Amino acid sequence: MDNKFKIDQIIIVIILFFYSYNSHAQESNNSIKVVYKYHVPNNGKMSDEIYSQLTANNEHSIFISERDDFPKPENRITQDGNSISIKVTESDEIGCYVYRNFSKDSIVFREVGSKFMNAILVVDHWKEISWDISEGKKKIGKYECQKASGNFRGRIYTAWFASDIPISSGPWKLFGLPGLILEAYDSNMEFYVVASEIIFNVKTDVEIKAVYNNNETKFNYEEFKLYRKNYKEEYVKSIKAKLPRGANLNLKPSDIKNSPIESEFE
Repeated sequence: MDNKFKIDQIIIVIILFFYSYNSHAQESNNSIKVVYKYHVPNNGKMSDEIYSQLTANNEHSIFISERDDFPKPENRITQDGNSISIKVTESDEIGCYVYRNFSKDSIVFREVGSKFMNAILVVDHWKEISWDISEGKKKIGKYECQKASGNFRGRIYTAWFASDIPISSGPWKLFGLPGLILEAYDSNMEFYVVASEIIFNVKTDVEIKAVYNNNETKFNYEEFKLYRKNYKEEYVKSIKAKLPRGANLNLKPSDIKNSPIESEFE
């Protein structure tokens, strides 16, 4: 009887071990997915709404937009007096993304290219944002959110985070609060993002990671700063290089409109 009791105990311990192991493995493979309505600076105002999504857990995260299979605004032509503006929404099979691995001190981000410029892939600094958390609170969906503000590369941001979702992540490069960022905007209201859907316990069949297709121009951080500084000149040069032989285009760098989210670098 004693031996049977001991055997039963061993069986129970083994069952509990495998249950605990499987539960932990399942939990570590589960992530949260957040769909955001995303607006970026567009010549002094907000762009049209861009579909974007964040997939994150406590190990890493990736924020993606402008991917071919995502909904996107229609291309359109507008005229203001004698000025004609052609708006084309760029995308590709990978999209723009910001990838973080929380065990490392760098991030990788990608921007899609155009007919004239290659996509770029950048290993960026992991710059901490010094957030000032205030007493302000409001509800976003069903979540009570708390207000925080911080400066990041030329813009002053207000962020609303949900401490009930204890993942220190958020849209684009905004992160570092004790809860998931559900809404954020800059002081000029040129950048604006808000969560529209949150899905828990997403089983990620593919590892959350930085991907590329070898068509990108790759930069380290210092190279990227120089690229951003000379972007207009390089864009004009690239356009003129693709013109048919003998064609002439009177285009100057000052004619190029460019509204990067980041205007300052450390």
